Amino acid sequence: MKKMFCLALAGAFVTQIASAQFAINSSSGLFALSYRGTANSTWYGWGSGSFDGLTNDELIDNPAPTFGSTVAGLSFTQSPDHDILSSGNNIYTGGAPGNTDLLFALPTSGTSGSGFTTIILQGKTAFGPFGGEPLFGLINGTSATYISGLNATGGGQFWAKFELAGNQPIYNLTITLANTTISIAELQIDTYWSATGFASDTAVVPEPSSLALVGLGSFAVVAWKRRSRQA
Repeated sequence: MKKMFCLALAGAFVTQIASAQFAINSSSGLFALSYRGTANSTWYGWGSGSFDGLTNDELIDNPAPTFGSTVAGLSFTQSPDHDILSSGNNIYTGGAPGNTDLLFALPTSGTSGSGFTTIILQGKTAFGPFGGEPLFGLINGTSATYISGLNATGGGQFWAKFELAGNQPIYNLTITLANTTISIAELQIDTYWSATGFASDTAVVPEPSSLALVGLGSFAVVAWKRRSRQA
């Protein structure tokens, strides 16, 4: 059964984040956004076992998307070139000699230089918590609203949203993974452009049929606005 929840991620206050955190705790997987597949939207991502790239070299070097479609200009690589993939070709940083940057070029579908662009990234583990939190860099000086928590199956799950004035055909983003144990087995990215405003946060929440709904705000919340990073 699928139900509709409003994720209410517009502000930085914990009270405004509570319903989004509740939705993560209630969900059995990543959210299907209400505008996915509509005009001026893009959707792409990588599923479990698909993070190795064109060659089997244990590096992320432009793996083909397993969700959505291959969009012109899409790029997903890493720096530096050390092994952060598990034997199952998921991201696993345990044992890496240092931090690793995930480097993205994210195509959008909009009218360049006008309107409002929304970019949402979601990720989850195969099981259990992340072990550490990914650090999202800025896009054109704008930080992400970020939340994370355990979903209904006990896996770590995150949601990061950028709201960007205007539009560019491609946006560059760096996500830094510390050399602690950070695990990511699924990653999906949605973009949406509108001439009139940012996208709403309404999404279809996959949930187990046996799950009973509980009161908002009853879960631990990890939420903050990413500001700037020192070089």
